[in-house]
Amino acid sequence: MAGASRDDDAPFFIGTRGRLFGKPMHGHQVEQVFATLRSELGWVNRGTHHAPRIHDLRHTCLVRRVLLW
Repeated sequence: MAGASRDDDAPFFIGTRGRLFGKPMHGHQVEQVFATLRSELGWVNRGTHHAPRIHDLRHTCLVRRVLLW
């Protein structure tokens, strides 16, 4: 994968613009980006929370992978 780090401790979310380019994003920054994506994509909640969460994507990805196996 292009840009992937071989370092096990490398951050998953990194900045892509300006002075934060390539640096780890803080939790609140990740949440802001995710909230913008939710809004722009029109994602609606199907669970018990007020809006889809990053954690929900993790769960969905895992469940789909297990079902494919």
